Parts: sequence; C-alpha cells; structure tokens
Amino acid sequence: MLLVLTILSMAAAAFLLVHLWMLRREIGRMTEQLRSYNEGVTGKKIDIALFDPKLEALAGQINRQSHFIVEAEVHRRRIENEFRQAAANISHDVLR
Repeated sequence: MLLVLTILSMAAAAFLLVHLWMLRREIGRMTEQLRSYNEGVTGKKIDIALFDPKLEALAGQINRQSHFIVEAEVHRRRIENEFRQAAANISHDVLR
C-alpha cells in the first residue's frame, strides 16, 4: 500500500512539475511576443492558442488592450490633423 501511495505521489509531483514547466514556457513566449509587438518589430499580436484556458484569456485581453491603444492613437492623430487644418483655415481667413 505504501508503495502505491509513493508511486502515486511521485506521478502527481511529476505531472505538476511538467505543468509548471509548460506554464513558464508559455508565459515566456507571450512575454517575447508582447516585447516584439511593443518595440514595433512585428505587428503580430499574441498567439491565443495556448494549452491553458486562463493564459488564453490573458492573451486575448492583452490583444484587446493593444487594439484599443492603436485605435486611440489613430483617433488622436485625426483630431490633431483636424485642429491643424482649423488653425490654418482661421489664419488664412484672418490674413484676407
């Protein structure tokens, strides 16, 4: 009986160690993908086909946040251009 418990304990420990190793590897990959994206090396977002559902959810939320940041930057640039155009129109009208 003690032998069976020992074997089961060792198998459970091995499973947990492999799972921990796989989680650390996936987090490292996600970190590298996010670093590349943030540095402009790639426009590719984080892969979300991961083995852990919680990591998939995290990657999806990071991708969503990245999308919002890009949209905000596009909006900011559009408003800035509109402001410049309005200022140019005003100065043109004043000079007349």
